[in-house]
Amino acid sequence: MTIVLTVCALAVGALAVAGWVVNVTHAAPDIKQLSPAVPGQPSEVFAADGTPLGYIYSPDLHSAVAGNRIPQILKEATIAIEDRRFYQHGALDYQGIVRAAIKDAFSGGDSLQGASTLTMQLIDNLYLPKQDRAIHNLKYKIVQAKLAEQLESLHSKNWILISYLNDVPYGTVGGQTAYGVQAASEMFFNKPVWELNLAQAALLAGLPQAPSEYNPFIDAGAARQRRAEVLHSMVQAGDITQAQANAANRRTLEVQRNAAYSVHKDPYVFDYVQQSLEQDFCPKTPTNCPRVSEGGLKIYTTIDLRKQAEAVSAILAHEGGPGQPAAGLATVDPANGHILAIASSSSYSQTTFDYATQAHRQPGSSFKVFALMTLIHDYNGDPNTTYYNSHFLAPGWLPEDPTWSVHTAEETYQGDINITKATIVSDNTVYAQLAADLGWAKLDAQPTRWASRPISTEIRPRSSAACASASRRWRWPTPTRPWPTAALTLRRRSSTRSSSLTAASITSATRRPNGCSLTVRRTRPPRSSSR
Repeated sequence: MTIVLTVCALAVGALAVAGWVVNVTHAAPDIKQLSPAVPGQPSEVFAADGTPLGYIYSPDLHSAVAGNRIPQILKEATIAIEDRRFYQHGALDYQGIVRAAIKDAFSGGDSLQGASTLTMQLIDNLYLPKQDRAIHNLKYKIVQAKLAEQLESLHSKNWILISYLNDVPYGTVGGQTAYGVQAASEMFFNKPVWELNLAQAALLAGLPQAPSEYNPFIDAGAARQRRAEVLHSMVQAGDITQAQANAANRRTLEVQRNAAYSVHKDPYVFDYVQQSLEQDFCPKTPTNCPRVSEGGLKIYTTIDLRKQAEAVSAILAHEGGPGQPAAGLATVDPANGHILAIASSSSYSQTTFDYATQAHRQPGSSFKVFALMTLIHDYNGDPNTTYYNSHFLAPGWLPEDPTWSVHTAEETYQGDINITKATIVSDNTVYAQLAADLGWAKLDAQPTRWASRPISTEIRPRSSAACASASRRWRWPTPTRPWPTAALTLRRRSSTRSSSLTAASITSATRRPNGCSLTVRRTRPPRSSSR
């Protein structure tokens, strides 16, 4: 009777387990309802002539390549070490499952290890959430097996192998993880995958099982041992001879760090472009913008590298030396608003602050333009027939501000001159008198009137005092997006969608010997006028 009851109990238990497996299988999602988790890839920035300026930082490095660009030795090495019977079994390797089950039974523990085919590993990386992958229990294995069988019913073995080689993680260096053999080859050998030799291919093939443990930059000894295991598996699989394996084992690891993803040409320009993109694509979270950092964009700017070099040389020839003020310069094509150069007197190693695009500065004589515009547009005045006396304005010349004095930069004066001449010689005293006559409130409203985007910075009273003394300075705004805005074209892979950003403003700065310490000229693309 006891034996009968035991057999019945086992039968009931087996039926219960079978029913549970069936329920789990039915509850598992259909692969056609799932979207593959394609790794992100960094966006690349180019100058106007197509010269690469660098990559925007991305935690993921990924660049898929066609199957015929992946060396046969790398395909063979991967199959030999990961799934030797890949072409003999279906989605599941039942022999491998039996071996893994026996191993798991004797090793103890509550997780199921091994027996994962390349198809099952591809399912892990493309279709299963990370939290599910972390728990290798029976339920996980059942779901993984179902999806693997569905995947093999939809695609060929060759498609699965190439997808595996293009999408699995191969390791992390400097906080960036390489997905796929092309990114891994660039990361560890600083060369494209199609240039790998046997020893290098064997090293890469051994990484997916434990990328951190076998990372050659972290543990060279473990990497060499893993490479030897891969070469031994290739010999057993008949892919190479023992002599070839021995020769490959004698080679050094031949790893070489790749700085392509971290070095930026003209870093001030690069930072400005990145900030503009992040503000444009993610205005609410510009410092966390995966669409830019991981979107694989190809960003073509209007930066002219020849003019960029000329701008840097021009600044360093006049400013930036010991005891000299810092300076920034930007050049724009007024015909279309394209930014051609952005330069700074400082080096990026000294400071990441860019004087050309980030610094607040007094506008100095550039504000004379607004006074001139007020005269012409608001009063229908003629600068050729409007005269003032050019002379030193001592304190008290303006009763409402008795302490303010005004002089020219050179401290020389012209006597009676019209506004046209005062504009040519940039006479501060004439423009201070003109500003007082035009009215400070009307004059201070001009920048907002002519701005191509809203100005958020407060315009201080009597800002237009041509030379912008310490008590009366008006500073260019700091809008929600840094300015000037470069003209950029963004392309994502083969997509035909593109976006353009048009320049709104540009600045250049030069130092004057006296009077105003800084003269800033501001221009913008042509716009229509009511006159």
